[in-house]
Amino acid sequence: METIVNICENQEITIQPVTSTEITKRISILKRKKAGDVEGLTAEHLIYGGTELTEFLVTLINNIFYTKHVPEVIKKGLLTPVHKKDKDPTIPSNYRGITVISIICKILELCIRARIEGTLNKHQNKLQKGFTKGASSINIALLISEAINEAKDKNECLILITLDAEKAFDVVDHIHLFWKLYHQGINGATWLLIKELYNKTTTQVKSQGYISETFVNEQGVKQGGILSANFYKAYNKNILDTLESTNIGIKIGTNYVGCPTCADDIMLCAGSEHDASTQLRIIENCTKNDRVKINSKKTEILMINKKNKDINLQLFNEKIDEKQNIKHLGIERQEKNNPNVENRISVARATMYSLLGAGLHGINGINPLLSTADAAIYILLGAESIEQLVHKAVISLFLRISKDPNSIECKIGIRQLATKDDKSNSWYINVDRTLKSYDLPSAHEIILNPEKNWKRLTHEVIDKTWKNKWTESARSKSTLKYMEVNNWNFKKPNFCWSSVRDNKRDVSKGIIKSRILTGTYKTQSITNRFDGTKSAECKLCMVGPEDYKHFLINCESLNCVRKIHQDRLKSLLEDNHIHYCSIIDSDEDLLELLVDCSRNDLITVPQQRDLERICKDWIYALHAKRTQLLENK
Repeated sequence: METIVNICENQEITIQPVTSTEITKRISILKRKKAGDVEGLTAEHLIYGGTELTEFLVTLINNIFYTKHVPEVIKKGLLTPVHKKDKDPTIPSNYRGITVISIICKILELCIRARIEGTLNKHQNKLQKGFTKGASSINIALLISEAINEAKDKNECLILITLDAEKAFDVVDHIHLFWKLYHQGINGATWLLIKELYNKTTTQVKSQGYISETFVNEQGVKQGGILSANFYKAYNKNILDTLESTNIGIKIGTNYVGCPTCADDIMLCAGSEHDASTQLRIIENCTKNDRVKINSKKTEILMINKKNKDINLQLFNEKIDEKQNIKHLGIERQEKNNPNVENRISVARATMYSLLGAGLHGINGINPLLSTADAAIYILLGAESIEQLVHKAVISLFLRISKDPNSIECKIGIRQLATKDDKSNSWYINVDRTLKSYDLPSAHEIILNPEKNWKRLTHEVIDKTWKNKWTESARSKSTLKYMEVNNWNFKKPNFCWSSVRDNKRDVSKGIIKSRILTGTYKTQSITNRFDGTKSAECKLCMVGPEDYKHFLINCESLNCVRKIHQDRLKSLLEDNHIHYCSIIDSDEDLLELLVDCSRNDLITVPQQRDLERICKDWIYALHAKRTQLLENK
């Protein structure tokens, strides 16, 4: 370590000074409404501190860059122990320490990160996707899924091993870290400053209203620190590099995918017991050298395409348990590689029950499966279907992968699309099938021409396809004949809901109006349609069948309520210089206006909003009066 210090001190490599523009930019990305640091400072203090504070920070940080000395007050942290869910609260290890570092230290680390991130990224292992620009845990999940799909295509065995590093960020050895950073291109004044940043950092523990004495941190990267993720990835790079250099583990074509990793979450992928055992020996040696402890009791094995043979794999002389399913990065993987249907049904059921208190009804009235057209829901809310959202998400991920030709995911994609047929389980082939279903260019064409603006094109085509589908479906439904089904768009709800104000009564009006719009408001005619033993005759006036026209316009028992709102409607039209008879020539015209005023081209959008509120009041008032009269009969 002394040798590296001497080398860096003799290097004429300075740190680029900060400017007020840079400091302003760094302050703008701080998260608001967070707990204060040891001095009680929060992001808001810097955000609203003004020009003088910004200039002070410029002077302070440039002075730190020049002297390579960090004031002790900046290196203080305030740690709060947070209990891990469903764990024994009497055991100290069942708490996770969350540290709030100095807000000034965050600005300092943001400035340092901007100067070293490019260098560290050049040395980052290609299978490390955690805290990486343009990548996420989804990329790791994709690599694992593709390894499973490849094994399924070839009917070969695949061994997956999850590794659980105990308090990975907390046990990083500082000397090892500084040594690794130097050998990954961080040198000169920057290396000396980072070493100083971690020299005698202190922490106080805050619990139950009390604050402990200060103690010095001798190991670990700062919890909550801006640079912590970058430093940890540099620290565990040796494990991934060693595994890859041995070439032991799964390969897709010539692409090594033996250890997909997201920060400290490593998944080993091997094709045989021998390979898996060798990978584990490498893990033992590397973690021993790096002073990282892997919890063998939490390490698990999942066999894909198991060939009726039990395996015996050990980590630190302890047998690793084989499971029928394992959870990694929030995704449950199963031995038979089937979706976990039972768990998903359970989650769906729990979700539905949780919504009952908010007004969801599943047991009263008409069965929605029988009475509500699918198209009505999507058009009314301007909502996208789950299938539509999934297709857009899948294609968006594929497009992101295509734009990075040097990534392992892109290289695998080119290989799979060139060698696999349409029967393959490959995710990339599934993407190709999805694109073809929308008559879009093939996945192979897209991945070879990534610079084109494919995202706009693909999303427009997908939206247009689904819009046409719901529009055609709605036109064929007699219950939706009064709903505007031609001029609607996704993410733009019908006036019925977009005009609703944030109060309980207005929401209730919206609910009744939407039932009329979708043909699910239960009148006697609808009851008769589903139960022929019930009469369709209006129970209020006993004159003719009670359909929507009768209920909203003709029922004499509701005339007194109806007249109030009809007068309001006429008054609104006159105020906007619209003659009542010019748009309402018959009861059918009035019914169409009441149910969905956006169908009328003579009324402008601002006028439609005002008109919608009157129509909603009209319908709700009739509903309330009808309910009252029926209860009194």
